[in-house]
Amino acid sequence: MKRIFFLVTFFSVLVFPHKAFAVTISVDQYPSSISQDPFTVNVSISGASEGQNYLRVDLYKEGTSNYFGETFNGSDWYGESDGKSYSSVTVDSSKTASAHIQARIGTPSVTEFPGAGTYKLRIRRYTTSGNQASNDQQTPVNIEINYALPTPTSTPSPTPKPTNTPIPSKTPTPIKTPTPTTKPSSVSTKVLTVTPVFKNPTSPEFAKSTNKNSEIVPSSILGESTESSAPTTTKEKENQIEALRGSDKKIPVVLLILGAIISFCAILVAFLLFKRKNNKDEL
Repeated sequence: MKRIFFLVTFFSVLVFPHKAFAVTISVDQYPSSISQDPFTVNVSISGASEGQNYLRVDLYKEGTSNYFGETFNGSDWYGESDGKSYSSVTVDSSKTASAHIQARIGTPSVTEFPGAGTYKLRIRRYTTSGNQASNDQQTPVNIEINYALPTPTSTPSPTPKPTNTPIPSKTPTPIKTPTPTTKPSSVSTKVLTVTPVFKNPTSPEFAKSTNKNSEIVPSSILGESTESSAPTTTKEKENQIEALRGSDKKIPVVLLILGAIISFCAILVAFLLFKRKNNKDEL
């Protein structure tokens, strides 16, 4: 009989295991609506093991697992994965505890917080070792979030500046200096052939000119020439040539006469000087 009772007890333990006691978490007080400002939640714990526990406030949209929110741990706001960095609470020997937790929505992403509306609030518990507790029983509460994320201002990306491509310097093209072209003078120069005319007082031409009461001055003396002074006929040209030849023959005779006169004057002056000197010597 004892053997049978032992076997029945053993199989009943294997087939019908004892139901473990679960930890119950209740959110007693909480605001009906929140914004970006911090808020306070009152929490009660029962059935937990004696020791230090850590509590975290979770906010999320129903039907998703995109949790957000930050919990104040007494010195800083925290929302990461380290369990011991959250708000601590001590579970006494009666396996119960209560706490006032401060929380805020923090800086959620658009995926976690798509906009204002109704969200869920729950409490996540971490054990003394810092691990997340499992099998906690709690009923999330509804909370209204009246807040909209600021619209991100897109900063235009700077336009890359084009790289300055060096421009090759141009080789200066030599400028050809035009050769000055001598332009013919628009004023026609009339070249006049001037034949010097020396009038002989003894020639018939000179006599004719004097009878007309006009003074003929050789053009070579005046330094001027006119077209009217040039001979216009062959006969006049021959007469002028003959006059020039006659004047050329008379020039030596004139020079001899002038030489004789000068010699006579010199002899006369010498004689007078000599006579005057003799007169002085006699006195």
